Amino acid sequence: MTQKKIRIPQFKNRQEMAEWWDTHSIANYLNEIKPVNIKFDLGKPKEETIMFRLDKGVKQYLGQLARTKGLNTSSLLRMWIMEKFNQIHRNPLTGNAK
Repeated sequence: MTQKKIRIPQFKNRQEMAEWWDTHSIANYLNEIKPVNIKFDLGKPKEETIMFRLDKGVKQYLGQLARTKGLNTSSLLRMWIMEKFNQIHRNPLTGNAK
């Protein structure tokens, strides 16, 4: 008895395709897929890293404070630095950048 090859159907849209793959395993269709080459150009990172030292207690307190705000320590410090940067570069009377 020979087994009939199962074919991947043509889909009308992505939703139909997603629903079909939710109930089928790609392992049954390996004879129909082809490898592809994908190239990712991640470019240069847009951020730089700055390292500085803090007392252990200060670092622990910052971590606790950040967690109460649903953030990690780095995100909290980055927000504070940007807030201060924006304050320094705004004219206090008009709110406009200098």
